[in-house]
Amino acid sequence: LRVHTSNYRVVGFTEEVALKAKALEAAREARRVAEIAVRDKALEADRCNLDVRSLEGDLRNIEEKLGDVKSNKEYQILTDRIKELRQAINGKETEALAAMEEIDRLRQEMQARQAVVAEQEKLVEGLKREVEAEAAEIRRQGQEFKTRREAILAKNLTAHKVSLEVYESAYKRGRGEGMAEIGMIPA
Repeated sequence: LRVHTSNYRVVGFTEEVALKAKALEAAREARRVAEIAVRDKALEADRCNLDVRSLEGDLRNIEEKLGDVKSNKEYQILTDRIKELRQAINGKETEALAAMEEIDRLRQEMQARQAVVAEQEKLVEGLKREVEAEAAEIRRQGQEFKTRREAILAKNLTAHKVSLEVYESAYKRGRGEGMAEIGMIPA
């Protein structure tokens, strides 16, 4: 009965381990999603920074040309282009800053998800240890039961052999064979 009850506990533990393992996998997947989001935002920030450098290079080139201007119209075109480039640079810097802030937020989220993963891993490991301990207890109880059963069987078998010998002896005596064996009655 104890072994049977323990088997039910192990089955229950096994189901609980499976559920916790599923939750662990979901937490790992959520962490992977957060890692991908951080990587994507980092790429976006890098693209913005590259765009800023490119626009700054264009700005320097135009500012250098500004000294070689021969007419007001050319000067106006170049200053308008400089304003456009500065606005584009400011826009890209703002995008890069927003991306960096989003990266910080996503990294915090990823750390929180990592904490959940670590917690779930501990739960699963703890449950696995409990299942292993319960299974070891079941094996021990089974071995104990087997040893007791073998001792009882051996005792009963010995008692049965003695009873059988007594029965055979009485049977033989009843037929006179038992006395012949010990030489009391001529065969």
